[in-house]
Parts: sequence; C-alpha cells; structure tokens
Amino acid sequence: MANNDNKKKAKIALTLIFFILTLILSGIFLNNLKLNSLEKRAEKLENKIDSVDSNFDKIESAIAKEKKANRKIYKIANEVQYRNYNNVNSDRAYYIAEKIYNEAQKRNISCELLTAIGIVESDLTHLRYRNEKSAIGMFQITPIIEKKYEKNASNFENNVEIAARYISELICRYNGDKKLALAHYNGGSNAEMKMQNYPETKNFVEDVIFYYKNIKKLMEG
Repeated sequence: MANNDNKKKAKIALTLIFFILTLILSGIFLNNLKLNSLEKRAEKLENKIDSVDSNFDKIESAIAKEKKANRKIYKIANEVQYRNYNNVNSDRAYYIAEKIYNEAQKRNISCELLTAIGIVESDLTHLRYRNEKSAIGMFQITPIIEKKYEKNASNFENNVEIAARYISELICRYNGDKKLALAHYNGGSNAEMKMQNYPETKNFVEDVIFYYKNIKKLMEG
C-alpha cells in the first residue's frame, strides 16, 4: 500500500515537474517570438527612418539646386537690365534670364557661356531687324542656321533655343574646345584658320571668353 502511495506521489511530482518545465519552455518560446517580433518591428522602423533620411537628403539637395539656379537667373537678369539701360523691367529681364538658363541646362552647356555670346552679339537685346548678314535677334541667328533648325529666329524664344542648340552641337563637334566652337559659331567652317586670320572671328572669340570668365566669377561671388 505504501509503495503504491509513493508511486502515486512520484508520478504526481513528475507530472508537476513536466508541467512546470512545459510552462518555462513555453514562456521562453513566447519570449523568443516576442523578441523576434520586436526585432522585425525595429528593423522596419530603421528602414523607415533611413527612407525618411534619404528623402530629406533629396529634398535638401533639390532646394540647394533650386537656390543655385535662382541665384544664377537673377544675376543674368541684372546683366540684362544693366545692358539695356534699365529699359527692360525686372519681370521681363527675369523671363529672358530664365529662358537663357533653361535652354543652357537642356543642351548641357553653361548658362555663363550662352549669356556671354548674347552680350557680344547684341548686349542681350532681342534685335528685331536683320543686319547686313541677315542675322537677327539676341544671338544674331543667320538664315542658314534658322533653316537648319526649322525655327523662326525673329521669335525671342526660338532665337535662344537655336543659339543653345547650335553652340552645344559645335562644342561636341570640336571635342569640348570652346574657342573653336565659338569661331565656327561666328565665322562658319574652317574655324581654326578663321580664328587665326579673321580679325572679326578672333575678336568675337576673345570677347566671348572674356565675358564668360567674368560672368563665371560673378556667379561664384
């Protein structure tokens, strides 16, 4: 009888021990599940924070780029007004400057170079009459170049676009050599020979480079 009681007690004790161990292991398992869940949540939160940081950096970069662009446009606009003896109001001057800047950006050329060409060609004035070479507008576009791009160069917007496209193509043609590109812009083919032997072309190139460097300094200041 005593043996049976001891066996029962031992069995109950073992059952209790098993139950307690089950509870402990279940607790550990649940804790691990909770820990894994927390770790996943933390990872997701970290990814969100990284995404926010990345977006913030992009926004900050875009704002800085916009500020830089506006600063350049305003400086070109000031140049337009100065060269037109303030006969152009600030809104029109900004519109002209913005068009020059945007066309330069589209064609992957510097707005300083395009502005310098405009200064030498017309003092940044959109001339509506043709000169002795039949060139017209702020960038003195000739009929041959006008025909090449199939645009009416007497229109200001077209005039700027043609000039930007043309000088961009010439810079590519002469492997980035701005002087040869400018010589061709002014005097046509045989740019190197004309730059050396034609005073008009030589002076044009020198003048554009002079204003280009000055405007670059102005933009950096």
